[in-house]
Amino acid sequence: MKTAALVIGLVLLALGVACFIPGLATDGVLFNMFPVSSGLAIAFIVTGAIGLMIGLKRDRELPPVSTDGHDLRNF
Repeated sequence: MKTAALVIGLVLLALGVACFIPGLATDGVLFNMFPVSSGLAIAFIVTGAIGLMIGLKRDRELPPVSTDGHDLRNF
């Protein structure tokens, strides 16, 4: 799941940045196919940054240890 979050975050971040490049987004249309606005571009950048943070997070949350003595962390 972290890999998927990383890939999707990179794609969204790239699309958000591409919305501000004049050669790629002319007259509010990205790649001459997708209508975009500044608000949508900022949403792409924020969502992409969150995806990157999730994908690059190093620590992994472990499931809680059960009270009956069985340790579930190996699964």
